[in-house]
Amino acid sequence: MRKEPLFYGLGCLMLLFSCNNPSGSSKEHSALELVTKAGENYSLGKLRNGHVSNNNGVIAISDSVFKYVLETKGIVYGRIDADTLTDAVLPVKVFHGVAPVRVEHIVLLKSEKGFNHAATMNKIFKVRRVENNSIVAEYTDLPFDSPIYGCTECIRVYRYKLEGKDLVKTDSIKYSDK
Repeated sequence: MRKEPLFYGLGCLMLLFSCNNPSGSSKEHSALELVTKAGENYSLGKLRNGHVSNNNGVIAISDSVFKYVLETKGIVYGRIDADTLTDAVLPVKVFHGVAPVRVEHIVLLKSEKGFNHAATMNKIFKVRRVENNSIVAEYTDLPFDSPIYGCTECIRVYRYKLEGKDLVKTDSIKYSDK
């Protein structure tokens, strides 16, 4: 008996089942959706008569004055609070009209119902990682529209811990430390 048709049939079935989940893990996909929804709700709460638009995966929440753009590719996941659930930090670019104003990093704690806003980090250039219930982030005093925003000499790396509703700087890390 020839085995090629059997392998061909099994291959087709595997392909069919893998097509039901185009983004890989359904757990990751649902976490992204929940984080995005929490970011939308946070941003809508900051605006008057805001609306959400999704243009080829770029999610913007805006009103007649401000626009919040969710940077979903920059989401960092990890344990921030004391529970065992995986939390998230969502970067959001804020614009006044078309002028960039700042980048906010929304700290979202996971619960059984989804993600909830816990704190907002300002003047953070980039969140590197979440480890040991702390956030390792690059900090800058420069405004977002500065021509040297993000330069190596302007960045400091700090570890932040969530204490109640506040993020507290706990220590400084060398820029070169990963």
